Amino acid sequence: MYTGHETFYGQECREAAKRLFKLNVNHVELEPHSYCNRHCGYCPNHVGDRLGPLVSMEESVFSRILANLAEITFDGKLVLSHYCEPLADKGIIHRIRQIHDQLPHTTIIIYTNGDYLTADYLEDLAHAGVSSLMVSVHPEPDEPYSDTAILTAFSKLSVRIKRAAKFTELSPNKSMAASIDHPYLEIKVFQDDYQKNGSNRANTAQVEWSSGFAGRTHPCLQPFLYFVVGYHGDVVPCCQIRADLPANRPYVIGNIRDYSSIFELYASHSAAAWRRELACSGAKREPCHSCIMLFPYFGPEHALSLQQAWQQHAQTPPPGGGPH
Repeated sequence: MYTGHETFYGQECREAAKRLFKLNVNHVELEPHSYCNRHCGYCPNHVGDRLGPLVSMEESVFSRILANLAEITFDGKLVLSHYCEPLADKGIIHRIRQIHDQLPHTTIIIYTNGDYLTADYLEDLAHAGVSSLMVSVHPEPDEPYSDTAILTAFSKLSVRIKRAAKFTELSPNKSMAASIDHPYLEIKVFQDDYQKNGSNRANTAQVEWSSGFAGRTHPCLQPFLYFVVGYHGDVVPCCQIRADLPANRPYVIGNIRDYSSIFELYASHSAAAWRRELACSGAKREPCHSCIMLFPYFGPEHALSLQQAWQQHAQTPPPGGGPH
């Protein structure tokens, strides 16, 4: 990860912005449409507003993102999900093919609740170019986590897709995970007791852990490594924020339509301000103050590296170094 001066201050030159994006971003998350068939309490969708009409990401927005990524021969992860249920719209197959054709070195990942998945749909996804399918099964709305209920959901999924699940993790009354063999793609099935252990999603989800949480002091890598786009084209600094909720509108970095490329949006003054804020250790402001999420590979060496970069470039910026 590159943490030079340009990372912390807006870059208005397209080539400089493009270079910065290519150096840092390894995870692009796109929300293909607005609809989700569930309203789980531990998700911002608990308000039920995603149960309405399915509104797709505009083709012009989607195409521009792919074209820009093709410019840098993007070879990281491209995730289709965010806060929709991507498989609710069979049009996802066409968009996967577009990604596969234009970005052949990209790892295409789908996060799904599995409700729409069948054996035939699975094969369509595999042949379209999906690399990995992450299936998070859920209890019924307002029902607490139950090992029995989740085991039943795992079983029903296996029957529907005609493939057996091999359990890889079982923590009683807390979480479970399984893998499903497939010749062309990776399939993981999992569930955790998100009601007790999940993120509060920028203070928009109903979770229980927060009563004993003193507040975040860890740095965060997401504004450096992630580029997250909602179905409406709004970009947010991390995957925990759902841009179309009124409470989260202040956290939107910008909209794809208002920039000539995704590179300038990533390198904008607004995006750089999030990186300055989250590169150092210490108390954070909302929505980050109440966020418990950590990268699985985020260790002390990463925190030290970020802290040093912040001290060198952001704590005391040189004259004319950018907005304070």
